[in-house]
Amino acid sequence: MKDVLEIEVPSTLDSITLGQYQKWVELVENLGEDADEQVLNDALIRIFCNVNRTDLHKIEVLEYDKMLEVLRDAFTNKCDTLVERFTLNGVEYGFEPNIEKMSTAVYIDTEGSLDWENFHIAMDALYRPIAFNRKANGVDQYAVMPYEPCLKKAELMKQAPLDAAMSVRVFFLQFKQGLVEDFPKLFGGGSESEQGQYSSEAVFSTEYGWYHSIYTLAGGAYTKFDEVESKPILGALRFLEYEKTRIELENKRIKKSMRLT
Repeated sequence: MKDVLEIEVPSTLDSITLGQYQKWVELVENLGEDADEQVLNDALIRIFCNVNRTDLHKIEVLEYDKMLEVLRDAFTNKCDTLVERFTLNGVEYGFEPNIEKMSTAVYIDTEGSLDWENFHIAMDALYRPIAFNRKANGVDQYAVMPYEPCLKKAELMKQAPLDAAMSVRVFFLQFKQGLVEDFPKLFGGGSESEQGQYSSEAVFSTEYGWYHSIYTLAGGAYTKFDEVESKPILGALRFLEYEKTRIELENKRIKKSMRLT
């Protein structure tokens, strides 16, 4: 008598976890472009259906093919709409309710974790436990808990549904692109002459990344870093662009006065 295997095959992305997808991405990247199709198919079932290697070889060919078809169909579903809420281990999590008030810390930690390997850190920043719900004028409203970075806590987000992860990644990339367009002096690089003139500053900024920006926003006061990071990213970028423009104009004025003397 054959052993009866009970295997649950996820048919939608909300039935797949971010952690499972991270394992899949890592495996595909390690195997490379010339990966054997059978190896990939086996991995697809092992990872997303939680099947070990021993049980994998017990699956009938017909059932094996059906499982692959269901999994492939699940990944063809597009995540066009942002998933604003999901429940994990009995706790309801909500996406940042007011994107214009997103804190600098949330933005920085998300931007630095957009690769799938670290995307659970971005999820921890963007989705936080809902503090309260209310209905105003027929519209559901909610507030989330303040962001408190913690790598151990972020590990929990590996259990988050993949549809939420994929949808919010697309949303954030679009939001980031909007900021690049809104603040061209910060992200555009300026003219070629300006790039050469401030090349040392550019190299310094690249090396230290956001630390350089936080230092500027805090006026060089390390004790004010946390306060700066709690402020909205939009306000921070406006100040940084203003400060960069002010310094550039001042440097040009100094150079001009030096040529006249």
